[in-house]
Amino acid sequence: MIAGWRQAPVPLAALLTLMAAVPAAAQLTDAGTPVRPPGWSMTPAMGVSEMWDDNPTLAAEGDVRPSDLVTAVQPSLSLDYRGRQTTLRSDYAGTFDFYRDLDSLNTVDHQAGLDFTHGVTKRFKLLARDQAMVSPTTADALDVSATVLRRQTTRMNSFHGGFEALLGPQTTLGATYASEWIQFANDHDAANPVPPEADLLDGGHSHGGIGQLRHRINPRFSIGADYDIQRAIIAGGTETFDVQSALAVSQITLGPQFSATLGYGHAWLAAGDGFTDDGPAIDLGLNWSGRHSGATVGYGRTFLPSFGFGGTFQNEELRADVRTAMTRSLSWSGSVALSNNEPLQPGDPTLRSVSARTALAWTVKRRLRFDAFVVHVSQDSGLAGGHVLRTRAGVQATVTQTVRATR
Repeated sequence: MIAGWRQAPVPLAALLTLMAAVPAAAQLTDAGTPVRPPGWSMTPAMGVSEMWDDNPTLAAEGDVRPSDLVTAVQPSLSLDYRGRQTTLRSDYAGTFDFYRDLDSLNTVDHQAGLDFTHGVTKRFKLLARDQAMVSPTTADALDVSATVLRRQTTRMNSFHGGFEALLGPQTTLGATYASEWIQFANDHDAANPVPPEADLLDGGHSHGGIGQLRHRINPRFSIGADYDIQRAIIAGGTETFDVQSALAVSQITLGPQFSATLGYGHAWLAAGDGFTDDGPAIDLGLNWSGRHSGATVGYGRTFLPSFGFGGTFQNEELRADVRTAMTRSLSWSGSVALSNNEPLQPGDPTLRSVSARTALAWTVKRRLRFDAFVVHVSQDSGLAGGHVLRTRAGVQATVTQTVRATR
């Protein structure tokens, strides 16, 4: 992790499950922040999509790659509370895929989350977030680890908990404890043997801490520091890795609509077998936010443990997204992410991933939304049969209804 909450090296999870096509349960401001009145609210939603999947088996390039039409049913439910000092949000989202011809590939994806915020005083706030998921592919594991892309059931839980404190009129301090757990199931049998690289999916868990210090020099310029320490335990405890990074950070407001974040520092790695390494840690970001449009570009570089391969990687990530409201009811969004994971120890494979997504959304009276989308993913592990390509394209209809109760 470079700074703050963990940033995904490649957001393939959202792309492959197409959860990004489901509209947020709450209305959003122009800045994208949910606006909810005080009290309780419940928002059920149901999405149905019809799409073309050109590689549902996630077969490697050169292998047999049957394509198929798939109908996806996506129910979701969020329960929210907003009080004077406390906010609570719980949510569930499921994806049920039904293939027209390859019905043996019919799968279910479950994701749930819980967010908690409590203002103890005006200067001290407690924060907690837990996310759990069961996915039919390893795509979600790519958010936290260098992992091969495969159709294999993946279970994962991620927890972050900590505080934010206002030390002075211009100075804030934040500290977070983070833990993650990943398990890859063996879904293969005699008729579907384990592929040669299956032993790379080890699974494991990690825990660590994150610290952030910020001081505002003036309304346009802030400086600070980020520190991150993480221990990863892989393959039943046979491999351990300690990763640390420290960065000096500056945040600059370039104008009414532009802001930039510049972070530079150093990262250190110590493995249980005595291997050590160090190198630069970088976190750069540029944000543009207009009245009806916005865009972000970011680049990051640090060490990243691999729960799939074992070992650690020098991870580089470039990501960009853009969104615009063409009319009151019509909007467009697009994103691209490129990730390059270079192994730190000889013999480990490389991992290069590219993902891209575009969607056109039409909202009818806030409750009904139609999306037309295209999602493409490419990953190359450098191994024989390690180049996987997948494209999904289709349309989706989603209906939502928010029920509110006053305190």
